[in-house]
Amino acid sequence: MVSDSQKRKAIREFLIPDTLKDDIAYCQRSLRDCVKVHQYFAQRYNSLSAIQQGQVKQYLLELEDEMRAIGKEQSGLVQDLARRLKHFQRKTATEKHIELGDDLANGYVAWVLSSHAEIQCSAAYVPHAVSERLNESQLYQKYPLLSCAAAEAATAAQPEQERKPDTVR
Repeated sequence: MVSDSQKRKAIREFLIPDTLKDDIAYCQRSLRDCVKVHQYFAQRYNSLSAIQQGQVKQYLLELEDEMRAIGKEQSGLVQDLARRLKHFQRKTATEKHIELGDDLANGYVAWVLSSHAEIQCSAAYVPHAVSERLNESQLYQKYPLLSCAAAEAATAAQPEQERKPDTVR
């Protein structure tokens, strides 16, 4: 019978490449930034003028598209990590005769990623296997909340076929 301490020692041998940890942390930060900006606009939506609501509605749709894109990229990273972990579990069971349960293995990976994200989440980070994203302050610069007059001028300058209907999801 294998003791819990032997299992914990064995799972610590599972090494996640730094680039994979970095990219997962980067996706998490990017997703968090998009969600914060989305929430900011969603909370203010009803207090805006009709023109500003149209502008913000477009921002919300673009941010939702960005969040889906981040999720899709992150899903690929997590699938890669899951394959690596399953391979390690099978190898450990075969070579060392130590069965590492999913709870132990997943808990260890969650701890490693959480610890890594707290230390490594740098605004200057350039991702390896995922798209580069705007941070929170860059998102606010990209999506300025124009004054009523500026929003009206921007809407008037937009061709009719590009204007979006005024419906909120």
